[in-house]
Amino acid sequence: MDLDLAAWHMTLVLGSVRLSQKLSKLHREHSGAWAREDPAMAFLCMCAASVVGASYSVALSPASLSLGGVLASLAWGGLLGVLWFVASGVACASAVWWALEHLGRDRPAGGVEWAFCFDLHCKGCVPLLLVAAAHLLLLPVMAAGWAGGAASNCFFALAVLLYWGAVDVGARALPQLEGRGPTSLLLPGAVALVAAVVASLAGADLMLEAASAFAVSF
Repeated sequence: MDLDLAAWHMTLVLGSVRLSQKLSKLHREHSGAWAREDPAMAFLCMCAASVVGASYSVALSPASLSLGGVLASLAWGGLLGVLWFVASGVACASAVWWALEHLGRDRPAGGVEWAFCFDLHCKGCVPLLLVAAAHLLLLPVMAAGWAGGAASNCFFALAVLLYWGAVDVGARALPQLEGRGPTSLLLPGAVALVAAVVASLAGADLMLEAASAFAVSF
């Protein structure tokens, strides 16, 4: 696995959208496939998801937790982070694959590769996990009052919007979507934005509820 190259590609997702699209096209020209053969990016994303999951697990565990409980909580949260990355990847890649098969006016011969859609999931996880890490650092502030909950919901909406934004941009490297504006792949982000507003008005905290799934008392 070329971890250095994968890390560079991950930074391009954040800083240079056009170059990221160009690299996808070059890879297609040289290898004959859109999906990357090297699983390094998926591995790095999985590791990052594991770290974020473990951190949330400890941060949301009771303060009286013993050392053994902390270690068990770390292991459990890390495992859940990996499972979340894989399960959400399979679900989202399948949904994106189905959407791309029906979005394009000029569908390429052979259709869209499912593995390429999983690559898009990996790209989307880069900004999503960064937002989750930022939320984790600000967790003490987010836990205080209605304003904290509303701010936490903003993080939730931002994470989902950036995830699907990265997926949408990556998908538009495909010939049938090249030159087109934003696609319907952005719809889940819009739904998350509306949900965040409704949750804030109702006094709920979507980001904290999602993060609580990683917290288990031992």
